[in-house]
Amino acid sequence: MERRPSPALKHLRRAGLPRAAASFVPPPHGFENDPDGETSTMIPNVAHFVWIGPHLPFIYGLAMRSAVQSGGFDEVILHHTEPLTEQVGEPPWFDEVFGPCRPKPGEQLRGAQLRGVQLRRLSPRALLGPLSDKWPGLVEGYQALAVKANQCDILRAALLYLHGGIYLDTDVLVLAPLAELLEHGMFFGSNRSVYDFRESRARGLRRLWLRAKSALRSVLVRLPAGLSLFKLVEGLYPPHLNTAIWGSERGHPALAHILARMAATLREPDLHGRDYNFIGPFLVQSALAERQDADVVCLPPARFYPLPPVMASWWFRRQKNAQACLPTVLSPDTLVAHWYASGDVATFIKETSPASIRAAAPHQLFSAMALPFLP
Repeated sequence: MERRPSPALKHLRRAGLPRAAASFVPPPHGFENDPDGETSTMIPNVAHFVWIGPHLPFIYGLAMRSAVQSGGFDEVILHHTEPLTEQVGEPPWFDEVFGPCRPKPGEQLRGAQLRGVQLRRLSPRALLGPLSDKWPGLVEGYQALAVKANQCDILRAALLYLHGGIYLDTDVLVLAPLAELLEHGMFFGSNRSVYDFRESRARGLRRLWLRAKSALRSVLVRLPAGLSLFKLVEGLYPPHLNTAIWGSERGHPALAHILARMAATLREPDLHGRDYNFIGPFLVQSALAERQDADVVCLPPARFYPLPPVMASWWFRRQKNAQACLPTVLSPDTLVAHWYASGDVATFIKETSPASIRAAAPHQLFSAMALPFLP
């Protein structure tokens, strides 16, 4: 049966396409379908996580543990750019999550596969170098990016293009197998947010309206009944494609187009000061709106983003009987819960430990959700 574009993807196409940059280089001839010239017909059942830097907090280790325990993946891979170490003063947890080979503080974590998670050292230059021969500027542009999240935008696209599989941000918990999605050529989830690639450039009255919606959300997130009230107005916040969970066949033509657009953007002058999403979700939304890929689907928010941006801080709010409240947030269709490691959750990221999750589970949604994945 022919696959048809999802309604969310059709919405992107109806929106009107931005003018391509003058320096845009289309995918090279003969390189459209697969890096090695082979045909890929299904998304590999492999989970890819990426970590830039040496210190991996415990809360992110739970993402990989949940993928091993609930995701039904053939492989779970953590690609890391530096030797992983425990932070001095942090309660030890590597042995609880990855296996009985915890290093001393400052020492490198060793072992190719620990409790189902494969650790693979990632060299951005080695990964992007061959692609830069096709689309110049990827390596230099990657090195020029000051924000690690933007660097990860480049790495995830390259990993999926070269290997295929399912990329997941580390601020997720995998709750159910994703096998039902492997038949698509490419899939994303969507979240209810204020801006997409078009709205980010809005001016005049339109921009004032978008700011008003942002202000309303900022008020609702602070109210005791904020989650319930947001449900009443969520229609004001349309679903927009997000790249935190992204599945793709190896060498998919849409990924070639996205990487070409990334390279063109990275060759532009003055990358500093751009919107946080300029090389990630906004670029991918724009690139897909330029194409007519029938096998690319954008899933509804309930699949991966049960709480939208800003409102996601409710994952860490104190409330009565979190276990009873959890089914009101997670639907039967939820496969992954993305909890947004941004905004005011930095304290929770730093302080979360197995002991703190057990203590907070009765009165915190995140801990109630994470409890089954503790060692």
